Amino acid sequence: MNAVITVGLKHLKDIWKDNHIGESIMENSEEIIARLKFIGHIQKDEKINVRHVNRQPNNLLTKVSRTLIYPDNRSNALKFVKDVIDRSFEIIELQHSNTIICHGIVSDLIKAKQGIFNLKYTYNEDTKFCCDMDVIIEKIATHLSSLKEKYPELFEPITDATESKSD
Repeated sequence: MNAVITVGLKHLKDIWKDNHIGESIMENSEEIIARLKFIGHIQKDEKINVRHVNRQPNNLLTKVSRTLIYPDNRSNALKFVKDVIDRSFEIIELQHSNTIICHGIVSDLIKAKQGIFNLKYTYNEDTKFCCDMDVIIEKIATHLSSLKEKYPELFEPITDATESKSD
């Protein structure tokens, strides 16, 4: 019995440690951009493992894994998506003069909307979760519209400097 308690406490300690490490990792701009790209890759009927930042099929094995082995839930997914989207807009505001990076983030935000739609599909039985996802999608659209007025160059096609112009 003591062995079970010891293993359980170690598991809880690891979860606590991972959650705090995850918060500090989220501060890195490159990590935010990578996670934004990840959101854009989420397919219909997939769940996300926030701790390991990977996609999981929506099946019985995943349900068992997310309940017993690597506890995770849709609340974590919601927080993950919100945080990544919010931080992505912060990066654009802070680095708007770096057109190439910000252009990529804008493109990834547009793609992320599809990943968020796909999460809505996966959790379609949870009305509140779907409404929260709708708010995030609307927030993205509103922020992008505002950015387009403020920094129109971020929405123009980027031409490769190595391309030669024909006469």
